[in-house]
Amino acid sequence: TVAAAAGLVRDGVDGLLVASERPEELAAALRSLERDPTLLERLSAGAATRGQSIDDWSAVAARHREVYESAIARRIASPTANTSGTT
Repeated sequence: TVAAAAGLVRDGVDGLLVASERPEELAAALRSLERDPTLLERLSAGAATRGQSIDDWSAVAARHREVYESAIARRIASPTANTSGTT
């Protein structure tokens, strides 16, 4: 999800952020990468640089775990309130 990735991926710098409940946005983002090899190369280079700059991947993993645990807890507390897959 955007919330889970926002702390790691910078939209347009080292990736493209799309809302998990919007498959058409994901499709459009993938098409933009297919149509624009320069964009793909720039984002790939940004992602490689970003990955090398992170000193503590265990902190990144812990943050992602927190996001997922929070989403699961909300889903358990209200199983019918949010069926779209958003967090």
